[in-house]
Amino acid sequence: MWWLPLIKGVVAVVVGIIAMAMPRATITALVVLLGVYVLVDAVISVANGAAMRGVAGSRLMVVWGVLGGIIAIIMLAHPQAVMNLIVVLVGAWALVSGIFIIAIAVLLIPITERAWIWGLVSGAVAFIAGIAVLVHPGFGAVAMSWILGLAVLAYGVSHIGLGVGIRKVSSQVSSSLNAARAGRPDHTIVEGEVVNEPGDKQQRNEGPQITG
Repeated sequence: MWWLPLIKGVVAVVVGIIAMAMPRATITALVVLLGVYVLVDAVISVANGAAMRGVAGSRLMVVWGVLGGIIAIIMLAHPQAVMNLIVVLVGAWALVSGIFIIAIAVLLIPITERAWIWGLVSGAVAFIAGIAVLVHPGFGAVAMSWILGLAVLAYGVSHIGLGVGIRKVSSQVSSSLNAARAGRPDHTIVEGEVVNEPGDKQQRNEGPQITG
């Protein structure tokens, strides 16, 4: 079954290339898919809550499903706005994280010799990236899509390599089996007795023949 990981790898490579070639469309599509999932989850939650009427937590389950349904409708109706909101939240997270990392690195200066430098650099990168995303949300969407595309692309390449490797191993095993079959003896030992192969002209010795 070497072709299964090969097909998965090829599909992943194609998806990764599409994600990097059409970054905004990719993120929008992901928002739509997430919205569909949230909608399905909301319907299931409402159905479960209605079926468990009278049980503790059933009303809360219905409320959760209704809220999820509202959020899903918003995501499906305005995927672009939701995408921008997600990008802004990611940018804000990167900005705050960068500030905290820089602060920790500064506190580590009198304690460590060089370790604080890496913290300072990584914090500065996160801080700058956060500002860039907040100022230009479109840049953040493109960056997120490229990161996703590269990850899927690497996944696909690894599976293609896996499929090729499995095919090579199976070919070697098949060649070894064919060589063994081609050089096998004319007789097969079954439970300590010599049994002629089909088509063998010699008759198996059944023991001494008694003639009258």
